[in-house]
Amino acid sequence: MVVISMFLSADKQKKIFIIFWLPIIVLALIGSIGELTNSMQCPRTEAGTPKCYFSAIYSAIIGVLAWFYFVRKDSKMGK
Repeated sequence: MVVISMFLSADKQKKIFIIFWLPIIVLALIGSIGELTNSMQCPRTEAGTPKCYFSAIYSAIIGVLAWFYFVRKDSKMGK
């Protein structure tokens, strides 16, 4: 995904990112919500923390960082 996006315009980079990121964050949120409501059980770390929480947090952080990147890139390009 990174190699492909190097050769694409900024608008296409955003679309490619969203296409690949959206399923990941959705699955992580489904797992986290399921764990919170006790309707499903995620694998746990040795400390007992559900791993789906880490997936949701990491995915959200990546989404926020990407949003800042695209906003900054758009402001530099004069959009």
